[in-house]
Amino acid sequence: MTSTKSTVHRLLRSERLYPFRYTTVQGLKPDDCQKRVAFCEWLLQQQNTDNGFISHILWTDEACFTREGVFNHHNSHMWSEVNPHAIRPQKHQERWCVSWPTRGSPAWTISVA
Repeated sequence: MTSTKSTVHRLLRSERLYPFRYTTVQGLKPDDCQKRVAFCEWLLQQQNTDNGFISHILWTDEACFTREGVFNHHNSHMWSEVNPHAIRPQKHQERWCVSWPTRGSPAWTISVA
């Protein structure tokens, strides 16, 4: 049986179901707390050594790198009568490396294992 997208949407709406998007959250493991505390202590130590250290970090809320493939947030919905506040844990930051060169300086590399 083949149905068009509009037919399926009309049927879902007739059942009083509405599309709700997933919220992507960081998947945490038991030893993550210790690693996060260690990172914060390291960051504070770097800032105490070089007062401008934190100002040289580009802070974003982007999650561009993943080894789990692509998850299209625009096309992924949960249909329900009320908002289920569904989440989708991602583990893509378990291990990563970022390098970027700046003019006249060596590339900075951040690695987390």
